Amino acid sequence: MKTLYTLHSTLYTQRGFTLIEMIVVVSMVGLLAGVSVVSFRSSQHDDYLNVAAQRIQDALRIAQNHAQTGVIAGYEGARSFGVHIDKEAGTAVIFADTYGATIGLWDGEGTADAPKDKQFKEITQPISVDVDGKQSISIESITVLPGSSSKNVIDLSFRAISAATLFDGKGTEQRVSVKLKNIRNSHTKTVTLYRLSGRIDIN
Repeated sequence: MKTLYTLHSTLYTQRGFTLIEMIVVVSMVGLLAGVSVVSFRSSQHDDYLNVAAQRIQDALRIAQNHAQTGVIAGYEGARSFGVHIDKEAGTAVIFADTYGATIGLWDGEGTADAPKDKQFKEITQPISVDVDGKQSISIESITVLPGSSSKNVIDLSFRAISAATLFDGKGTEQRVSVKLKNIRNSHTKTVTLYRLSGRIDIN
């Protein structure tokens, strides 16, 4: 026969959650879920940043490889191959330099009657990434070193056969850095092309 004390203890240990306890648990679950979503979105936008930096690096390497090969079907007569980077437009156009007084400059694509340089349309991609209708990645700066001069537009090219690196048709500066920014969380990536070695780094 159970005593009054043991019966009270049994009833106490079998009781359910109180309303306050349930509210606390639900609030904690909601908070953890919110933190997870924010962390996931930040990681996702950083992936977009990495992709944008990789696009610039790949574009430069494609131009560099074409220059070393020298003759590409459909782009005969090219004096150099390069990448035209536009900060405001957020694009990197891979081109074959077949026109103009200065070697290594993108003179724009002409027409059949007035031919100019040729664009590799099939492999040119925008650098900026739009997510949910809003821009996520932008080109924050283009810097030429030494001197730290800033540019809104630059042509990074490689002479045919020799693959010597030119910045806006010149071979004097040491390196050019293109800095990309994740607008959502302000994280950055920098793609640097070194003129003398032709090395292309992402930091």
